[in-house]
Amino acid sequence: VPGCGGRDVAIGIPRVLEFWDTMPFWSTFFSTLGFKVRVSGRSTKAMYERGLAHVTSDTVCFPAKLVHGHIRNLVDAGADRIFMPIITTVPTENTASTSEWMCAVVKGYPYVMRNSDNPEERFGVPFDTPLFHWYDELKAWCKETFDIDADLVAKATEQADRAQQTFENQLQLRGRQVLENVREDGGYAVVIASRPYHNDPLVNHGLPKLFSERGIPVPTP
Repeated sequence: VPGCGGRDVAIGIPRVLEFWDTMPFWSTFFSTLGFKVRVSGRSTKAMYERGLAHVTSDTVCFPAKLVHGHIRNLVDAGADRIFMPIITTVPTENTASTSEWMCAVVKGYPYVMRNSDNPEERFGVPFDTPLFHWYDELKAWCKETFDIDADLVAKATEQADRAQQTFENQLQLRGRQVLENVREDGGYAVVIASRPYHNDPLVNHGLPKLFSERGIPVPTP
């Protein structure tokens, strides 16, 4: 990695919250810059229970409570740093030119982790929680944290954008194929209205699988 003295740095990314939507971007971004990328394992009850004692609020949603277990999973996996940015807005998915505000819990939980269950204090693993309006400030953060030149960050961002777009295109294509098949067969599909992180099988309690095992397709929202 430029500016890192040639060190082999493994960036840990927890499989939680906003990353369920943007993992293609971030994994590609860091890989393009020469980092190793470690993604936490699939959610399990044991992983959830391992981090439960460190959750500061009983009323926070279950997907947020899962974060604590995933952070510990990354520590076990040997991540050199853990990356979980605070992202205030994301590009809109409709025809408006404005950005969309993030859910307050999704946006703020990296801050909660840093102040209540910081892996740097508990395990000696740096916990990166930069504040981004999407990724507008990536160049400055990469320069400050890793001394990576802005032009390299720009190229990595382009690669990451393409990966994210390919991921979204594939989802949409598969969804159209499923609907076309349903119309041809005279059947129906079920769309489960949810946030991206509800695709975590532990969070959705296997509901999509329940439908699909009975021959009812569930397009990913």
